[in-house]
Amino acid sequence: MSVARAGASEPTGDYSTWSAVSLAVLIAGLAGAGLLIAADFATLVKINVITVTKATYTGHERHLWAMVILGAFAIPLTIGAARRHARPAMLALILVGACALLIALVHDLPDTRSEGVYGEQYEDAVARPGPAFWMETGGGLLLILAGAGGLVLLSPPARAPSDPGPRTP
Repeated sequence: MSVARAGASEPTGDYSTWSAVSLAVLIAGLAGAGLLIAADFATLVKINVITVTKATYTGHERHLWAMVILGAFAIPLTIGAARRHARPAMLALILVGACALLIALVHDLPDTRSEGVYGEQYEDAVARPGPAFWMETGGGLLLILAGAGGLVLLSPPARAPSDPGPRTP
């Protein structure tokens, strides 16, 4: 069944039913975006000296809300990829996920292994990744999975071939 839209040049598809792949893209994309947003509020690095926590740093303290921005950007892309099967949105999801992974692995991973000034002051100082590091990494991977899965498994909506009518010689 087709539903006509005001101002549309041709009928659009009926989106009242979702395929399993569309739902999987939607769930993976929204979960990835949610993890990125939550990561900026969680502990990214924790520095301990023996059993005492000397310092903790959250995601937004280390990269100025970058994950919130990427996560917020991923939400409409996910909806477009899942609902409309928009290939540009799927490609953008892959890029957003790659950016999140790049920030996590290039910028944040070295911070999770550096004690900084506490390492100079205390011999037993140890830096460890907090939950935000794993949330960033998982969120980026989920966005890449949603985008790539959509590209591979969702075909563009089938269009009926236009009938040019009878040909006259």
